[in-house]
Amino acid sequence: MIKVINGLKYDTTKATKIAKWENSYGSSDFQWCMESLYVTRSGRYFVCGRGGALSIYSEPCGNNARGEGSKIIVLTEEEALSWCEDREIDSDTISEYFTIEDA
Repeated sequence: MIKVINGLKYDTTKATKIAKWENSYGSSDFQWCMESLYVTRSGRYFVCGRGGALSIYSEPCGNNARGEGSKIIVLTEEEALSWCEDREIDSDTISEYFTIEDA
């Protein structure tokens, strides 16, 4: 997927995929969603997501209806790290892409 946001091109084929997450709903459920976190060569983070009619990725279709959709969401480095923590991405992956201090 390619999307231009604020004059910058975000391209899933050119960025590095850090992690993938999918919720517990099946792909035929309206609440289903799948997200992948990417980082560009210039260090910008983004999520490419897809989901059902009741997910944050839904898109309008027809008269007051919503259907499956997809989009790219730009994240700051802090938001990308929070995305990983919220989705319980393994610590080795997190440490590979983010600076993590010992407790």
